[in-house]
Amino acid sequence: MRRMLRSSAVALAFAAAPALAQETQPPSAAPARPEEQPFVPHLGLGLGIDALSLGSFIQDSVAGIPATPVSIYMPLQVRPWLRLDPSFGAGTYRQNASSGNPFSGYVWTVGLGVLYYIVPPSPFGVYLGPRVNVAFSGSRATDPSGGTQTTNEVDIAVLAAFGAEYFFVRQFGMGAELRVGAYIFGDPKTVSGSSTTTLDRSRLGFATSGVFFLRYFFY
Repeated sequence: MRRMLRSSAVALAFAAAPALAQETQPPSAAPARPEEQPFVPHLGLGLGIDALSLGSFIQDSVAGIPATPVSIYMPLQVRPWLRLDPSFGAGTYRQNASSGNPFSGYVWTVGLGVLYYIVPPSPFGVYLGPRVNVAFSGSRATDPSGGTQTTNEVDIAVLAAFGAEYFFVRQFGMGAELRVGAYIFGDPKTVSGSSTTTLDRSRLGFATSGVFFLRYFFY
């Protein structure tokens, strides 16, 4: 009898072993997180306000450098650490006859920046990179006898930019940028009546400037 009981106990133990082993196994690991979504380039729209040229535009230049007080930017965030930043700005001014001889002028600029982010904007970002701007400017003056004289030129700026920005929400951010660089002035071409004169001046300049930004990105 005892032998039969022992045999039954051993059989029961072998039968219960798989269930006990299954119960004592640690719970399986949590399911792996889904892979992060790949970065998608996104386009934005912004305004750049040149603090220096705001008060100097009516004189046609900032220390002799044609500039527009406000430029429109279309930033393209290619990667979290890389942004292409094309820009466009325009402005005109006029002096009527009551203030002296009639006089008018214009300046419009196009530019491109390639900005590398030291700190990607999430939400605070810091960047640096080169910018190249081209300015097209001109003027038209009328003398007391009714004769007119027009002048135009093309100038190029090669700048190093250092900036920072902060995004209050995912799409909207504000920032500021310091620019340091060289200005290569073109030779002005003057037309007076039937006479055309081009001044060969080989003029170079160096200046710093600051720009305040508002940017909105489309997602």
